Amino acid sequence: MLEKTVREKTAVEKELDKMYAETAATNTGEQVQSTAPTFEQLVRRVQTAERERDEALTKRDSLVNQIARNDLL
Repeated sequence: MLEKTVREKTAVEKELDKMYAETAATNTGEQVQSTAPTFEQLVRRVQTAERERDEALTKRDSLVNQIARNDLL
């Protein structure tokens, strides 16, 4: 689950970079095209991926601590 979340975050970051490069190349002095909704969606995907990563790390740490406590008993 953690690896999947990291891959998703990486994919979204690459999409954002690609969009930024395309927008910069096509909008030299022109009015910026309406890419805001797509950008907003990608930002939300990055935030979701980061939140899921953090939750997975917390769950992993909790399980590791629980295993360590059980080994001490």
